[in-house]
Amino acid sequence: MSPKISLRKKVHNILEITWHQKLGLSFWVNIFLTVIISLNTIAIILDTVPSLHYKYHQLLIDFEVFSVVVFTIELFLRLRSCVENPAFSHPIKGRLKFMISVWQLVNLLSIAPFFLSLFITELGFIRILRLLRMLRLFGVSKYFHALRVIQKVMQEKKEELVLSFVFIIFVLIISSSTIFYFEHEVQPNRFSSIP
Repeated sequence: MSPKISLRKKVHNILEITWHQKLGLSFWVNIFLTVIISLNTIAIILDTVPSLHYKYHQLLIDFEVFSVVVFTIELFLRLRSCVENPAFSHPIKGRLKFMISVWQLVNLLSIAPFFLSLFITELGFIRILRLLRMLRLFGVSKYFHALRVIQKVMQEKKEELVLSFVFIIFVLIISSSTIFYFEHEVQPNRFSSIP
């Protein structure tokens, strides 16, 4: 008989990304999170198109709230279960070390604008906070390990090209968003939306 696995360990195993995993719950949870991050990026971009903004703004806001709830739960579960990783095994120091790791800072910074915008009303600062939401896009890159199960079919060079293409898309979206948020006020005709 195998020893019982604690709930915290199960949560850690589900959230942990390993490329050699079979198509289990962990794979599908990570695919779900990847899809949410991708849809979030598209929603942020579409919200800058004036005709779509007026027509679908409330739907996009509702999706933003849903996404923040999902990302907040994910962050909490990761923080709770991180002590299952030997690198973060200490209950307090391990969790602090985990929270200042790159991916967790990206996760935290990507949801922080939503919570901060509830308390801050200055328009300029809110625009900068909205730009920080684009950090969610970097979260997708950590899920590429889970996607390797699918990518195994591709040849070695094709994988490098796909990853390069994705990186170029990241840079393009981030730079477009940055330019939009800084130039839209000054030149609304030339920078009417992110696309």
